[in-house]
Amino acid sequence: MAASRLGNTTLGGRRLAEGEALSRIWGSSWMGRAVLALVLAVALLIRSEPPQTFETLSRDSERLSSDRTLLRVAFAEDTLERELRTLIESVDGTIVQGPNSLGVYTIALANTDADELVRKIASLRTNARVRLVEPVQPAAAR
Repeated sequence: MAASRLGNTTLGGRRLAEGEALSRIWGSSWMGRAVLALVLAVALLIRSEPPQTFETLSRDSERLSSDRTLLRVAFAEDTLERELRTLIESVDGTIVQGPNSLGVYTIALANTDADELVRKIASLRTNARVRLVEPVQPAAAR
């Protein structure tokens, strides 16, 4: 006969300790296991991480919006700073941001017409030290 208090729980005439009683109740019943599985599932769902944002290299940042033409440029890892600055100066550019975690710089070009922009991008792309050159799409163009 089982007593009403947990500390006095009996099983087959033998008195059980409090921990043993809980172990018998939760460990042996399928319902206890189902409740435990449900609690774990809810805990995992609640703890899930927020979605990561994805930003392309050609996306304009609100902080960088200007009337200047912007380029995203990635250089070879072994490029010396002196070489990097010489390349940027060769297209009348200025570093406005970077490098980011991927090693990509944002370069602002002086007022440039479409033909001159194509020439400057081609000039950078033909250099062995340059891995990527892409114009930044203005926010208004999206």
